[in-house]
Amino acid sequence: MPHEAISFYSRLKHVGSSVCDQYSYSSVLKACAETKRILVGKAVHCHILRSGIHPSRIVSNSLLNMYSATCLTLDNGTDCDLV
Repeated sequence: MPHEAISFYSRLKHVGSSVCDQYSYSSVLKACAETKRILVGKAVHCHILRSGIHPSRIVSNSLLNMYSATCLTLDNGTDCDLV
């Protein structure tokens, strides 16, 4: 299911749709966390910043969860920049 959420979000962005709201951002960030897709998560974060919306607590918590799930494990050997 998380892969479908990421795919759907990608299709929305590809066609230039601006129907994303805080709930759709939160859902796709959760999917990124579950699938460990840090690059997609960073792109979503960038879209949020560029959209001009003020992130709600839901989106902020989803961002923290995504970054902690994909980046903050020291055992994975990757070098991630913290936000």
